[in-house]
Formats: sequence, structure tokens, C-alpha cells
Amino acid sequence: MANRGILSAFGLKLLMAALMLMDHIYHYIPGTPQWFTWLGRLVAPVFCFLMTRSMVHTSNRGRYVRRLAQAGLVMLAGNVLLSLVFDKVLSQNIFLSLAVSAGLIFHLERFREGADRPACIIAVLLLSAASVFCEGSVIIPVCALIFFYLYQTPVIMCVLYGLSMAALVPVLFQNPFPQILMIAAIVPILSYNGERGQNSRFARSFFYLFYPAHVWALFAINQLFFAD
Repeated sequence: MANRGILSAFGLKLLMAALMLMDHIYHYIPGTPQWFTWLGRLVAPVFCFLMTRSMVHTSNRGRYVRRLAQAGLVMLAGNVLLSLVFDKVLSQNIFLSLAVSAGLIFHLERFREGADRPACIIAVLLLSAASVFCEGSVIIPVCALIFFYLYQTPVIMCVLYGLSMAALVPVLFQNPFPQILMIAAIVPILSYNGERGQNSRFARSFFYLFYPAHVWALFAINQLFFAD
């Protein structure tokens, strides 16, 4: 895909972090305008797309998958702790969804390369089943496979992505709106210019820190000040 966009990976992360914050403010702070969550529908697909770019460029895919899984387990532990403290379930954990999706790509690529194919098939089946229980269900793995394998054919990628969201959202969500707005994520995805952007230690760890920190903070504020 020609790199004609205007945003680097880091630029996209910052933009999506801002939209994600708006989305979560809507869910945890009563009275927030509804359009905050409309914009938030773009976030998960874009972070999924960026994960697939990392899977392409990383020198060690297995290590990258483990890093996502470790982040997911840390967030799971924090979620369980807060759920116990406030007697209210906190289940948001996109790290696990991304880890499962990255794991699928990892084992599919190992299968394609001829490495222990029976083990790869078992891993793919287990990860596919596990995705049903992750945030976003099967939508995130489907997005990941489309973005990873069709990136070099952007027209086909965009069409298949749009059709997949149009087919899956009505099935997985009782009320398709605003989830169907995920289709619009193709706009920021096409703004990607193929560059990493900032590569400082802060830039590499920013999302790993920001995501759980702001979710935990907003959840605690909701329970302390707005819970019935």
C-alpha cells in the first residue's frame, strides 16, 4: 500500500488514545455527550491495525505476542482487584483481544512456513475459541487477519473490512448502532504513512501505561461518585 498518509504509527496512537479517553468518559461519567462514544468506535480497529503492522516489522513475533499477553494479564489482575474493591465487574481488556489476534497471526505464519503444523492448527483453534470470550469477541481477530494479509491490496482490504463489520456487528450486538461506526475506522487507517514516528522508550510504552491507567481511574471515579 502506497504510504501517502499523513500520520505515523505514533501519531495514530495519540489520536486513538484521545478518542478512547472520550469514549470511556462517556461510559463512566453520566451526562457526557453521546457523540463521544461514536468517535470511540474507531479506536479498537485502528489499534488492531497498528498491532498487525508491529507483527510485520518486529524482529521477534513471539516476544511481541508475549508482551501483549503479559500486558493483558496485568490488566486482568488490576480489573479483578478493582472489581472486588467496588463489588462491580470491570471487564475491559483490549490487550487480551490483541494478544489473541496476534497469536493467531503468529501461528498461521508458522504454519505457512511449515513449522510443526499440527501444533499450529491446535493453537489456531484454541485461540479462535478464546477470542469469543475477549473484548470485541471475534471482531478483533477478523480485523487482524484482514489488515495483516490484505494490507498490500488496500481496495480489497477496505471492501472486505467494511463487509465484515456490516455482517458481524448486527449478529454480535443487540443494538448495531453505534458499533457499526467501526466501519469508519478505515479513514484513520488509510491516513497511516508507514512510518513509526517517535521511537523513544516513552513512545513504545505509552499505550501499555495509558490504557489501563485511564480505565482504572475512570472506573474508580464512577464507583466513588456516580454509583447508585
